[in-house]
Amino acid sequence: MRCAIEYNCVRWGVSEIPLQAGVAVYERGSNGLLSAARIYEDVEPPAVSDTFAGYP
Repeated sequence: MRCAIEYNCVRWGVSEIPLQAGVAVYERGSNGLLSAARIYEDVEPPAVSDTFAGYP
């Protein structure tokens, strides 16, 4: 079984970025466990990333 999820990125850490879409596809194996995960996106990070600013 496969499941595709479309998502929109609007933030990189604490920085807002222009709306950018992506798709994640998850596949369950015959044993019922996750067997594959694929992410298709072309999200452009901000020029200066503050991903870790203010996070423990």
